[in-house]
Amino acid sequence: MSILIKKGKGNKNSYEYQRILEEREKLFNELSNFNIKDYKISDDKTEIALSLIFHLYLDTFLHPIHFFLPHSSHCSGKWDFWNKIDYIKLKHKFNDKDIQMKFRENILKNKIWDIKFNADDFSLIVKKRLLREGKLGKSLDPESMIKAIIIRMGELASPNINYEVIDFVIRDIFTYLQVDKYKRIDLEIEFLRRFEEEMVNEMKVLI
Repeated sequence: MSILIKKGKGNKNSYEYQRILEEREKLFNELSNFNIKDYKISDDKTEIALSLIFHLYLDTFLHPIHFFLPHSSHCSGKWDFWNKIDYIKLKHKFNDKDIQMKFRENILKNKIWDIKFNADDFSLIVKKRLLREGKLGKSLDPESMIKAIIIRMGELASPNINYEVIDFVIRDIFTYLQVDKYKRIDLEIEFLRRFEEEMVNEMKVLI
């Protein structure tokens, strides 16, 4: 995973590096469709890391992702969801550009982006901590979101991934981002679980 973030740190003979090379031209072609003057490209390492990791997380709704390579070959994905639907139909539908655009529009308009958490949404211990720290009503923390996504990717893996692998990836990325404080993820992990529910519901409508 870190090879996607650490510029110049990858082994050029590695599988990960070769996959990035394969995707490079596709990425450049997609970027060429934008008027670059209308967009500000961030050079903030945390924003870049969150963008990359969130993109991989979104991919798990459509196909298995080797998120923890080279530490684990187990794939993360929405296995329970796929087992309940016609997976081939899902893949076929989402190859349609019009369906892709409709889905994106629906997600962008979804109520999940305006979610407000209440103390009673959490267990008693977490509730007391959130109230004590004054976290309720605050914006989600980008660094905590990175950690929460990595943990969710581990939870979505099949077969199960040892937590030591998940913890190693978190520490590795946080070392690169120079995050030296312990980051709690109470709000962020709850957001992701609700986000997944909304994503699945929107996908069911389209298929």
